[in-house]
Amino acid sequence: MTLSLGVAEMLAMKTFVLLYHGYAPPLPGRQAGWSVWLQRRAASFDDVGAAFGPGRIVTNERTFELSLTSNPASGYSIVEAEHLDAAEQLLEGCPIADSVSLYEVWPIDGRTTPNH
Repeated sequence: MTLSLGVAEMLAMKTFVLLYHGYAPPLPGRQAGWSVWLQRRAASFDDVGAAFGPGRIVTNERTFELSLTSNPASGYSIVEAEHLDAAEQLLEGCPIADSVSLYEVWPIDGRTTPNH
């Protein structure tokens, strides 16, 4: 049985989490830019995500408050791409963040990498 190219490509896709950093008020022009940017990449997004409010870093010794002005993670999205470089290319022209941390998602079922 031969898979069509589209199905084979979908099976080879990896999952990535985008963590947006920086905060700017949701002004109408910025929101419109986000909508246009997202529509052009919609097929790659599994979860558009959400914005984050204030949070905390919790360690064994203490807790640190995170404010919106200290440049913590300010939101997330989940995308599918063939590899890390392809996921990074999806970020081109992103209008809503100062920077984005990009992570490949690995399973936590005992395997050390997705392919083993």
